[in-house]
Amino acid sequence: MNRELFKDIFNLDYIQDHYQLWSSGEATIGRRIPENLDFSAVQDFLATHPDSDLMLEEAQNHFDDDDPLSATATDLIFTYLDDLQTTLGQH
Repeated sequence: MNRELFKDIFNLDYIQDHYQLWSSGEATIGRRIPENLDFSAVQDFLATHPDSDLMLEEAQNHFDDDDPLSATATDLIFTYLDDLQTTLGQH
């Protein structure tokens, strides 16, 4: 996997923008997003995940240039949030 390309597509501002959208939408029902969430940790989690190649492929084949986040990445981010809440005792 090309890690630089991955971090270019799944950049910190982009991931943070998704969190802001999700925090006001139905997708995050039951998920409280910590105000001090470390977005670089989320990015590293995605980049080092075994499915990172799949995420990159999905993003590159996505037809919406304004929203290249892959379905796999979205699912993994929600899993990350759930695991984080469990770790913090918020779940």
